[in-house]
Amino acid sequence: MGLLLRGDGSNGKRLTEPEQDCNATMPKRNKLPLAITAWYANEHRIFEMCEPGSLSALPTFPGARNAVLGRLALDLLRIARAPSLERLLLEHKVKTGMQFTFEYRFNSAGLAGLSTDGPPRDATLTASLNEFGDSRQVVIKFNSAGILTTSGFGHLSGRPSVFVFAYIRDITPDAIIASPFVIGDLMTAPGSFGSIRWRDDCKVCPESIGIFSKVDFARRLPKDALEQVKAFPEERFKQLVCSEVGIPIPKDWGGETCDISTPNLKVGGQRTDASWLLKGPAKFRPLTPRDCGKNGDQIPRLFDNPSGLFILQHCHKVEPSVTKMMYAFIREPSRIGARFCIIDGYDTWRIFKHFGVIR
Repeated sequence: MGLLLRGDGSNGKRLTEPEQDCNATMPKRNKLPLAITAWYANEHRIFEMCEPGSLSALPTFPGARNAVLGRLALDLLRIARAPSLERLLLEHKVKTGMQFTFEYRFNSAGLAGLSTDGPPRDATLTASLNEFGDSRQVVIKFNSAGILTTSGFGHLSGRPSVFVFAYIRDITPDAIIASPFVIGDLMTAPGSFGSIRWRDDCKVCPESIGIFSKVDFARRLPKDALEQVKAFPEERFKQLVCSEVGIPIPKDWGGETCDISTPNLKVGGQRTDASWLLKGPAKFRPLTPRDCGKNGDQIPRLFDNPSGLFILQHCHKVEPSVTKMMYAFIREPSRIGARFCIIDGYDTWRIFKHFGVIR
């Protein structure tokens, strides 16, 4: 379309997409064809960040306008490098004016019975933040006039699971109140018959990793499987991985951002760099974010590595809150296109059994 973007909208810096945005810092192996299917767009806010002469290139046909606004929103998201709301909560950086991304199942209000032909009305998407250690809720406030298509009303009504790129307008003791740039679905392979939500494609199973491809992950587990895994220190899993990949065993040190970094790991037949976080039996219990370093900082530190795959391994169960945090960090702009994998204690038993660690 030849559209130009200003940058973050505050300093007037002129950027052409995509060469000068944060794609330049993204590992090439992480770049996948992605798009945002926009159900709602705040055109005024998005246009503020475009060069004035570029707006004439925007189509008037609703379907095409929807696609272009989604693309613009994705470009703006990458330029702004907006963190996830989960990261802002974890690092205590929630403040007014901050941009963020958040994908969740919301409660919708204000859209019942509306359509593109009816009068506009204020609406909200609301979600509790309890599982992220915060007693407040996030409230996304918008006007139905920004819903781009008739089908958008259906996608945003009820309890929609959607991707939001927004900024914080206000903070109260009970709520983080935000206005969206865009609400929609982050999709892979835009324009192709097989397009799917990125959320459904960014998590890989352990059997997709080349060194584990022959492990029987359907193998029946003994009742004491986790107790058997408990007998082995974290170092034993590290030794196994390094041996299979053919790299020296790294020594632990205070400033490490991951336990293992494996170049050219095969995943689904393709090679990528991987960063591993290993959680051994020192905390032999279901893993929660609080068990991942001080204030859960091991997970954001893991994702600060320039890798195409991020792997978390634990000797016990992994709680859903950890999985949701992994999803949150994989959605951040510098990692969109990367993937993550979780290996829990049961899969660790199967891996140990396959390689003869457990007899």
